[in-house]
Amino acid sequence: MSQFNINKWIKPGLYTTLDKFSVVGLGFVNFFILSRVLTKNEFGVWVLFTGLVAVLETLREGFVKQPLIALMPTEAGEERNKVGTAALILNGGYSLLISILLFTGAAYLEVFWDAHPLALLLKIYGITNLIFVPFSHYEYLQQSVLDFKGIFIGHLVRSVVLTLFIIGSVSFDFAITLPGLTYGVLIGSVLGLAAMVYYGWKYKHQIVRVTISELSSLISFGRYSLGTNVASLSIRNMDSWMLGKMLSTEAVASYNPAIRVSNLVEIPTLTIANLVFPKMAQFYRSNEQTQSTQLYERSVSLLLAFMIPLSIIMFLFSDQIVYIIAGKNYIESGYLLKITAFYTLFIPFGRQFGILLDATRKPKINFYVVLGTAIIGSIITLVFIKNWGITGAAYGTLLTYLVRFLFQQWWLYSYFGINTLTVFRAIPNVYRWFFTFVKNGFK
Repeated sequence: MSQFNINKWIKPGLYTTLDKFSVVGLGFVNFFILSRVLTKNEFGVWVLFTGLVAVLETLREGFVKQPLIALMPTEAGEERNKVGTAALILNGGYSLLISILLFTGAAYLEVFWDAHPLALLLKIYGITNLIFVPFSHYEYLQQSVLDFKGIFIGHLVRSVVLTLFIIGSVSFDFAITLPGLTYGVLIGSVLGLAAMVYYGWKYKHQIVRVTISELSSLISFGRYSLGTNVASLSIRNMDSWMLGKMLSTEAVASYNPAIRVSNLVEIPTLTIANLVFPKMAQFYRSNEQTQSTQLYERSVSLLLAFMIPLSIIMFLFSDQIVYIIAGKNYIESGYLLKITAFYTLFIPFGRQFGILLDATRKPKINFYVVLGTAIIGSIITLVFIKNWGITGAAYGTLLTYLVRFLFQQWWLYSYFGINTLTVFRAIPNVYRWFFTFVKNGFK
């Protein structure tokens, strides 16, 4: 770890960690309250809605953020202006298309899942979706230069509005409705936009004329990272979507506590991914691919060192954890958390694999790997749910992650020379470095 030069990662790492903790943590507070004040049916509809929103926002990242960060120079100049302008055009086009689809297709999704009033919620979000054009553009500009302070504050403002609305409604005994919650998301996004633009303004670029060829270079990259995110999200959400269709929205609600806890454990993975991707892209532009592979190995080792103890705690105290976060109505979901505790260990490998391939301009390969896994996983999950219900959904997801892990490690060894054993052998070094770091008073 001494060669890792940890000092230059502390400040951006602190802000991106705070960012993920604030977003996931406030979402956890919302879950804690809503699981107790909403009916299981209402809560199931809210889970489906928030899951779809997460999908749409992640797709934007794949289509716009990944190519912007991979291709955009950090130095001011004509090339930076062109890449920034092209990314803004793609962002606006994506948002407009999604909002049109939401207004025209929301009713069909409500009927598909028998989830009233999902159509109204999605139409309200269609307005919020347009706000995310400038919101996300200034976010990506800040991330491209590893400045996460404004990103943290923008996301915090956006998320805390909904949480305060929920807490205020409960405190003053106001009725909480699903449309009211969705309007809270809209208001929070408007206020978060103001904060994001304020901190990101110094990284703005000029809006210039771009050619079709220059726009196509981002599209050719973004189409694969977009496809990768679609397939990856299918893997992550297929179990909930299938439960909603094959069983009920109440089944989705019962399944959600285990997923929520897993999302909390994922915070270190998201933090490291946001830090590592821009740096890997810089290494690639500087023809330092060896540095990228070493960064992959060290980042995965670091993540596993944190996640292994957390996964053990999740497994041993699953019933108590679910009871604390969701209440007695969801106590039967404790055994699901034991299963999800295992597949959280595969997440660092999968996420950093994608980061490495995108940073080294190989999004096409990453897309095919994740797409193949999504197809296999959908078949596995379908069969497992049909035979074992909610439990089958958890085991199907676990098996899907295992299949993807095995293929990814084979590919990394074949094309980058990365040995998975090297990652595991480095974990004790992470613990030794951490204890030394603490012992020396965080110097």
